[in-house]
Amino acid sequence: MKIAVLYTGGTIGMYAGENGLRPSQETVLQALKVYQTQADFDVTVCHPLIDSSQVTQVHWCEWQQWLQQQTHTDAILILHGTDTMAYTANVLALAMGSLRVPVVLTGSQYPLGTENGDAETNLEAAVQALLQKAAPKQVSVVFANQMLAAIGSRKISTQSLDGFANKHHPPLNEFQNALWLKSLCETNVALMPKTAMTPLNPNIRIASHYCVPASEQWALRAILHSGADAVILQSFGHGNGWFSQADVQVMQAYQAQGGMIINVSQVFDGHVAAQYEASKALLDAKVFMAGAWTVETAYAKVWVGLSQGLRGHALQHYLQQDVLGDAGCGS
Repeated sequence: MKIAVLYTGGTIGMYAGENGLRPSQETVLQALKVYQTQADFDVTVCHPLIDSSQVTQVHWCEWQQWLQQQTHTDAILILHGTDTMAYTANVLALAMGSLRVPVVLTGSQYPLGTENGDAETNLEAAVQALLQKAAPKQVSVVFANQMLAAIGSRKISTQSLDGFANKHHPPLNEFQNALWLKSLCETNVALMPKTAMTPLNPNIRIASHYCVPASEQWALRAILHSGADAVILQSFGHGNGWFSQADVQVMQAYQAQGGMIINVSQVFDGHVAAQYEASKALLDAKVFMAGAWTVETAYAKVWVGLSQGLRGHALQHYLQQDVLGDAGCGS
């Protein structure tokens, strides 16, 4: 089996530098040699390697282009830092469209070689997911012996080895005693919808506002005046918050000019339901109510939509479509 590997950086291959952990390629290349009798690895190392907290839209565009170029491989493995791995998984899943081969992302909470760490076990599970043909032909995240769908995945801990979860979907597969429990590749083609790839536009500007208890959302108004193409509003609970009439007017004006405001809950297992009076201001402003979406899914989907050139009602229509199991948004 030929496996194309993209090593972007991240904790899995880091070492202790003068100013803290920093990425290196040697340990990762050495770790992959364990499997050289089972697979033919074609490794691409990003230069420079990055801490995933420093990922940019330009990186995602470059990685999308790299994925397009992998036309003679049986599977793809992406080694990534944990901080933004869920963002990358959501973005690539929605932007790449239907895939010819499985794409698995993994990383770790501790570097390779750490006693009682998770790097070796996560790498083993990810490689075996491809060798055993247990990964579907879509983007997925392998972490802590579970395979998670990309859409809805989220980092939930920096302390536990169970660092990721997906509130939308149960695990696609589980790794036990060196074996994945089921083969998913054969049924994948029939189950997954056919979607086209969207070239990502690195010039799209997406901002985020995290609501805190305050008398006015002055920071939100500043963001809306910044020229951002879209704003993700992380509100309380079921999509609630305190917004003045002035806030509503600014939100209405922003969206009338082609901007898009997406309301997601701050709560990991939250759901924007707009069932409280405290949601009325956002309804009056015609903010898009994103149901159970995480901020990672909201970010990815609005970026893909904007990259398609969609604005206004056309963008809202796209956001309402269930593309890859991202249902749960409401109007």
